[in-house]
Amino acid sequence: MRLRTGGALVCVAGLAVALALAGCAPRPGAPKATDASVPASGAPATSVSPTAMTSPAVTASPVVTTSPVVTASQPSPYTPRPMPWPGGGDTLWPTETISGTAADWPAAQTVYRGFIDAQGRVVVPPIYVDVSACINGGRPTSFLGLREGAVDVLGLDGHVATTIPVTYSGPPDGSPLAGLWAISCDRRTAILQIGSGPDAWTYVRYDLTTGAKLGTTSEDPRPTCPDSTAPAIPDDYSRWDGGRWASSGATTGAHINLDTGAIVDPPLRDCLGSGDYLVCEGGVLPFVYDRTGALTAFGSAARPLAFSAGCAMAALPYYWVTAGPVQGYVDAAGTWYYQESRYQALAG
Repeated sequence: MRLRTGGALVCVAGLAVALALAGCAPRPGAPKATDASVPASGAPATSVSPTAMTSPAVTASPVVTTSPVVTASQPSPYTPRPMPWPGGGDTLWPTETISGTAADWPAAQTVYRGFIDAQGRVVVPPIYVDVSACINGGRPTSFLGLREGAVDVLGLDGHVATTIPVTYSGPPDGSPLAGLWAISCDRRTAILQIGSGPDAWTYVRYDLTTGAKLGTTSEDPRPTCPDSTAPAIPDDYSRWDGGRWASSGATTGAHINLDTGAIVDPPLRDCLGSGDYLVCEGGVLPFVYDRTGALTAFGSAARPLAFSAGCAMAALPYYWVTAGPVQGYVDAAGTWYYQESRYQALAG
């Protein structure tokens, strides 16, 4: 280090090596610059503190970490699986899409239905307010879709074969009671029950080929389905909950699966059996249990009601479920066969 004092160049260093590197050498007989009592060039020397020679501490730069990338939640991975009719063969499976929000229910919230085929491909978007299947010989032969002013008769590939004009202007104030039921079908005619219009809650026979109205009746032509009667339940249980479930009381007690013997005691007491699943409501969120008694991640589970009139619903192996942001079809073990987002734009 070089100090210029009174015009004289003085080499100051604590080490000889530093002096050599700086190109300075002590003058013969010159006093040491660190001796504060010896003047340099007639002036008192300034004391140089050893600490003054210490290099300032270098603070390490803080390590900059990159925030993790936040990605939107995605549906759980699943492998699409074919969904043939039990025993094989083509069919359609109804889908459900709800318009509006939970706050709109029931005044302005409507369920719209479409269809996927046996390969899980969407063949009809959600345009119908209700759908029903015509069952012949234990399998579907056609499907019916109710929309404003018409009932469409669809083939098993989803194409519209015939349109039947009906007086139906849509659900009044979104009432879920307005609907369509194929009470009895053969390959040419069907007895339909439509929930609104001049023939509301009466049974009307239509020609499925021409769409012609063949007559009305007030007599209930519905057959008695095997799944509408209570099965045998254990002695310790007094109530059939529906499906494969029974309970020990209407509002309290445990529930038992009639096939596996699994017992659950849910915190919510408003429970109904839906085939292999037990659906309990009454709280902020529902509880859905499988046939082993395990609590699932599903928010709902139901066999597709489109097949209820044909006495085929109880034999179906698939359930329409909701699970967070997705919905679709699973089997009794919870394996996904078809999955779609619950949040999608409606057609039309």
